[in-house]
Amino acid sequence: MKKDLLKTPSTEEKWRTKAHNFESKWQFPHCLGALDGKHPYTASSKKWQIYHNYKARFSVIMMAAVDVNYKFIYASVGTQDRVSDAGLFAHSDLCKAMDQGLLNFPLREPLPNCDITMPYMFLGDEAYPLRPNFMKPYPYRQMDHSQQVLNYRL
Repeated sequence: MKKDLLKTPSTEEKWRTKAHNFESKWQFPHCLGALDGKHPYTASSKKWQIYHNYKARFSVIMMAAVDVNYKFIYASVGTQDRVSDAGLFAHSDLCKAMDQGLLNFPLREPLPNCDITMPYMFLGDEAYPLRPNFMKPYPYRQMDHSQQVLNYRL
């Protein structure tokens, strides 16, 4: 089913289409997808000990990226250990592929109607690292108006 349902774009043009769709629907340019992790809980038994998470509960950790229509474009399921979303991302094949430039992201381009060039990126919550190809919200303390607007859009 993975080949049929989980379609990670593989060309610059397909990534640009994902970004164009985000911009059209959510007015957020250069967005390739939204990423988040989840720790759904499983039954607590001896055989699940390897899935004991950092919150002292049993879980199977998963991380996924979706496109503008909430369709999965990346998923990692079954990670073990006591790991946060940032740790899960740091050890993922997605992060490694991003670091090695294997995903064929489009190069930096100007934002619409201005001359500021920006990379194409994934969006995530405050648990993720800030990287050139990954954007997260400003910390929720002492934000100016433009930072509040960005957090709202994000």
